[in-house]
Amino acid sequence: MRIGLAFAAGAVLFLGPGEGSAELRANVAITSNYIWRGITQSDDSPAVSAGIDYAHPGGFFAGLWTSSISGKPTVSGSVGNGEPPPEEVNGEYELDLYAGYRWALRPVAIEAGYITYIYPRGDVVDLGTGRTKPNTDNSEDFQEVYLGASYKLVRANVYYSDNYRNTGEISRYVALEADIPLQRDLALGLHWGYMKSGAIDDTQNRLGDYRISLTKGPFTLAVTDLTDNEDALQSHNPRVAVSWRHDFEF
Repeated sequence: MRIGLAFAAGAVLFLGPGEGSAELRANVAITSNYIWRGITQSDDSPAVSAGIDYAHPGGFFAGLWTSSISGKPTVSGSVGNGEPPPEEVNGEYELDLYAGYRWALRPVAIEAGYITYIYPRGDVVDLGTGRTKPNTDNSEDFQEVYLGASYKLVRANVYYSDNYRNTGEISRYVALEADIPLQRDLALGLHWGYMKSGAIDDTQNRLGDYRISLTKGPFTLAVTDLTDNEDALQSHNPRVAVSWRHDFEF
């Protein structure tokens, strides 16, 4: 993570503003369900997110994005048999930091990047005594590198991590996506993803997901579901999410 941050900061300082042609953008969003790679990250509850992106005309880009993730408290521990009382973790959220480079090799665009996913935990409440204690557990933090290519309306990305969610397991995720304009200010989005990893608690250590969405202005309606969900990592019912996003330019 520190290497990635140092690289991003150093590259921004080295490249500079590019005679005022660099782009700095920010965004805020609200969604009824934060779903990532087919799995809800907000416990099927609403989530709020925000991000900021820097793009240099030479191809370098960097940014950060954060979102609330847990719709209800995470409870650990148990009562009785001499075991410690349960604990309640408050204030969980996700923070993503990323940097990379884009090459415009017409008619194909190539992109390579690095992402670090950070999951800070809030204070812990001992449900036995009611006391609060600081918690700095970031036990699920991990990093990915990726390589992608796009041609007209279609994109393909391959992601790799050697320590997915800090489990010590390798993960590989492939995503194919397309954005299809239907009419003015209305677009159809298609996504298919496939992950192979020993970190997946499933018989075949594999998991697929798909997403179909309609975007009208700042609003998006999306239907998402998992495939190869043999061991029911979550319910088999498709999830429907409604999102609103607003972008700012500086």
